Amino acid sequence: MTPAQLIASARELVGDFLPDTCTVKSKSAGSNDGYGGEAEDFDDVATDVPCLYESQSDSTLVVIGGSQSGVTRHKLFLKLDEAVVHDIGPGWEIVVDARDDKPALTFEDPRRLDESNEVLLTISAKLRQ
Repeated sequence: MTPAQLIASARELVGDFLPDTCTVKSKSAGSNDGYGGEAEDFDDVATDVPCLYESQSDSTLVVIGGSQSGVTRHKLFLKLDEAVVHDIGPGWEIVVDARDDKPALTFEDPRRLDESNEVLLTISAKLRQ
């Protein structure tokens, strides 16, 4: 079996362990918000991507307006294939689709983690409130 065949087989197997699906979005040029500014617009890059997310208990303290605030990042695992691009980064969004009694979740400021590989893309992102 060639390395390409092994990677293809691993991609097929990993999908069975990712119970959710998501849409990966990149920021587009934006449209007029009606007040002289631009509204954020996003274009779908990939849809129905098998994924799994887990909440992280670690919070990073940041200072906003003179007071400290905690920012909790979450870890997302996305099945990596031709449709999911490797350059996901700040300015992108990942929307995990609603499932059962869970609502859709939008994650922003995604950052690819070094533990990503040829089969599974591992992302750290903030949950939009």
